Amino acid sequence: MLFADKGYCSRPANVASSQRGCYLGAIKKNNMNGENFDLDRWRTKMRAPFESVFSQQRTRFRGVAKNQFSAFMEAICFNLKKLVVLEVPPVTLT
Repeated sequence: MLFADKGYCSRPANVASSQRGCYLGAIKKNNMNGENFDLDRWRTKMRAPFESVFSQQRTRFRGVAKNQFSAFMEAICFNLKKLVVLEVPPVTLT
């Protein structure tokens, strides 16, 4: 199942996902026919753990090189923050 936002609940997205062997689990818009609130609530709970990861990904620049450098620097900062939390013992130089 491919979980997606409301922007992907269109017919072309459904056809494209089914051609690739996936079931589209997009949350339907409020004004769409056949909306199932219970199913949408379940899909939202399934997507929730991953939303914080994907919400951090942004493109701020034009061009691949600048965005690639930005993503690389963000990954370094993320890893350094995690390293501080891990409380690694200091290295002694002799």
